[in-house]
Amino acid sequence: LDGVGIEMGEQAQAKEKYAGKLTSEALVERLGHNFWEHVHELDLCRSKIRELDALHAPGFCNLRELNLDSNLLTDAHCIPHLPALTTLKLNHNSIQATAPPDARPGSSSSPTRPSSGHHSKVGLQALGALEVLQLGYNQISDLPLMRLFLLNNLRVLHLQGNEITKVDGLHHLPHLRELVLDRNRIRSLDAASLCSLNALRELRIEENGLRSLDHFAPLPQLQTLALSSNRITDVPELEKLESLHAILQIFLSNNPVARKQLYRPTLIRRMPTLKLIDAREV
Repeated sequence: LDGVGIEMGEQAQAKEKYAGKLTSEALVERLGHNFWEHVHELDLCRSKIRELDALHAPGFCNLRELNLDSNLLTDAHCIPHLPALTTLKLNHNSIQATAPPDARPGSSSSPTRPSSGHHSKVGLQALGALEVLQLGYNQISDLPLMRLFLLNNLRVLHLQGNEITKVDGLHHLPHLRELVLDRNRIRSLDAASLCSLNALRELRIEENGLRSLDHFAPLPQLQTLALSSNRITDVPELEKLESLHAILQIFLSNNPVARKQLYRPTLIRRMPTLKLIDAREV
């Protein structure tokens, strides 16, 4: 560079400083302008992003949808304060369960970044308008640690393809309508797992190794229950679902119980509102 050789240490330093960081310059190149307040949707999937520095700049007050699928992010709480954001896609990253910045050891009472005269709050709990959160195919194992219950307006939550063994930490989500937990490690539900999700319409827990159908009620508005490819074996387990009075369709294919002679008759008798069983009309 300018006639001077570049040393390996300099290369490493440059990589550390710039690799994986979303810069304002990169955003300008992608969008063609720097009028951030005019940006309503931003698609940054497959961009090898590790840090979201540029989004902490003031001006993204009207951003409603942010797609960060298939990047290199490790912390869902790296998202800055985006007051209008309703949809956040973080599928296929390397996100692990971490507490919000203000709940971590040694933190002050409120999470901040160096002040620049704009709102300094960060983390998922700063996204007060968020309605859709997709966290599929990450490395999440501890749901309570993430404090998702702070997202009071959340309607859709996708957590498929993670390492979740216990369904908890989802209380105080009064508007949640769709919950996807496919391809985790959930063997059973606890009494408190779903007890406060009174608005839930669709629940998917396929490919988990579920052995029991305990604690799927009360879910007074549940219409779709997808439990295919688990380990439900006995017909009496099906009777535990009879309090799902709004259920319209259920999926239990690829469970041992689905091969039993009384499988469909039991479901129909116990849940008279059913219209579809394993995609077949009743």
